[in-house]
Amino acid sequence: MNQLSKIIVALFLFSAGSNAQTWKNPNAPTEDRVKDLLSKMTLEEKISQCSSDIPAIERLGIPAYIWYGEALHGVIAWNCTSFPQNIAMGATWNPNLMFDVATAISNEARALKNAGQKEVMMFSPTVNLGRDPRWGRNEECYSEDPFLMSEMARMYIRGMQGNDKKYLKTVTTVKHFIANNVEKNRERIQSNISEKDLREFYMPAYRTCIADEEAGGIMSALNGLNGVPSSGSKWLLTDVLRNEWGFKGYVVADWNAASGMFNNQKYVKSFPEASALSIKSGTDQECFRPKASLMV
Repeated sequence: MNQLSKIIVALFLFSAGSNAQTWKNPNAPTEDRVKDLLSKMTLEEKISQCSSDIPAIERLGIPAYIWYGEALHGVIAWNCTSFPQNIAMGATWNPNLMFDVATAISNEARALKNAGQKEVMMFSPTVNLGRDPRWGRNEECYSEDPFLMSEMARMYIRGMQGNDKKYLKTVTTVKHFIANNVEKNRERIQSNISEKDLREFYMPAYRTCIADEEAGGIMSALNGLNGVPSSGSKWLLTDVLRNEWGFKGYVVADWNAASGMFNNQKYVKSFPEASALSIKSGTDQECFRPKASLMV
């Protein structure tokens, strides 16, 4: 079973109720619910789930929705509590405080979800290292130090995802995987970094979030890594992320990063080829994918 199947279940089953359809039965095993729902969907309907702006499937009673949000230092755009930026939280050197902050954020996110106003899949935390003050997004990260970054991110995930044995309180999406430390022309550039530096500096916080804390999702970066687009890198998304670190969640490409392998990085020759490479490499979805890139 691929990760897209699990995403579909996680996002659709909020409307579940006890009836003859297995996928709507909250007491049925998740694996059975996934198989039942997928068996009722056409190929085109399955493809339609590969973005973040999801159209309705009226014949199945599934409404349209946008499934993601941002919660780096508070749930964005909902008049919720705004906490200090991540760089300020890192400056406290206090992971326990980060846990308290994340718990408060997830309380508000879950309240919005329960009121039917917002989904709980969050594009947070950012664990790119703040290695250069010229980056332009240093406020989003906790530190330039891999250990401090890992510990702050660890406690953010614990506070956001909660400790229920069956349900996640909210779902964290760790970003931007990987070496996304240049803002200008970020859709087209390559980060050229040795594997030694990757594993010693850039990867530890991601590994902590994935292997230790079991973050629900991860976002592949807009930039490429050593000549290969991050969203089309089998080494990065399958060999390291899934096979080495044991990641079981979803991979979502950053804003048009998968389609950008064609129209920005010129790595492939068409949108369908970009879609195919993304899926084969380990990407499940693309954040707000344009209709032109749909693979039909």
